[in-house]
Amino acid sequence: MDTTYNWSRLEPLVKNTDGLEQAVVSLVAGMTASNGTHSAYMDTMLPLTVDKDNFIPFEELTQEWAVAHAEKWAEDNDVRASLDKQLEAAEARPTSKPFSWQQPAPEPSE
Repeated sequence: MDTTYNWSRLEPLVKNTDGLEQAVVSLVAGMTASNGTHSAYMDTMLPLTVDKDNFIPFEELTQEWAVAHAEKWAEDNDVRASLDKQLEAAEARPTSKPFSWQQPAPEPSE
């Protein structure tokens, strides 16, 4: 199965600054990769510069705006390649498995 990548976290951090209300000063961006069996996740906090001359009110910011900032981080830092390595490592790890003659521990009674 091909690996899929999606932005599973786009969280703006806002504050009033320089006379501007609810300016986005940082964006937490998190990407999840999945290969159908395993998943991997990376995130970061992107500091943003508030441009008073080109300010967009918080209510008008679109998903495309947030994804554009996140994609730049992903491209600049080879995030997809790092996630691929996490998935490869998960595939290579051995998993714990009980023998057929082992019984699960009984549930404690109250």
